[in-house]
Amino acid sequence: MARITIRLEDDLHDQLLYRAARAGMPCASMIRLMLRKLALPETTFRMLRTPGEELLVAVLQMRELIHVDLARRSPETLELGMDCAKAVLRDHGLLEEG
Repeated sequence: MARITIRLEDDLHDQLLYRAARAGMPCASMIRLMLRKLALPETTFRMLRTPGEELLVAVLQMRELIHVDLARRSPETLELGMDCAKAVLRDHGLLEEG
């Protein structure tokens, strides 16, 4: 197996460790998984799922259904909800400014 060495900023390294712990896997395994997704995009998505991604996919599908329904029924409510959601994501560091 080949080996590479890269330098990371401390905050990026900390975030990788945090995400790997949440996924229940070693950091190196998670990074290999991400690199495989990048290098082999044609690889079956199911083979590359990390724990919890099935739930994320279901939540995203439900979000899209609700989004379409609200856009049709009440565009103003949709806009307000999206603004609130963006504020929550921003507050948790999950959405970049701009």
